[in-house]
Amino acid sequence: MLQWIAAGLSILGNTLNIWKSRWGFVFWIIGNGIWIYIGYTTRQWGLMFLFTVYTCMSIWGFIEWSKKK
Repeated sequence: MLQWIAAGLSILGNTLNIWKSRWGFVFWIIGNGIWIYIGYTTRQWGLMFLFTVYTCMSIWGFIEWSKKK
């Protein structure tokens, strides 16, 4: 069930970014946090690393998009 929530948040984040809303990054950060947790608990280190990088990029994106407004 947790994987479906994370997937839904990721899709929502992507959709909001298509609509040029910086809040898409917030949903990505939350969804990525769940994926990091899933990677940690299932010992999938590659998954955990990938979503850690995505989280950093989402934070960076949120900061950059916030500067432009």
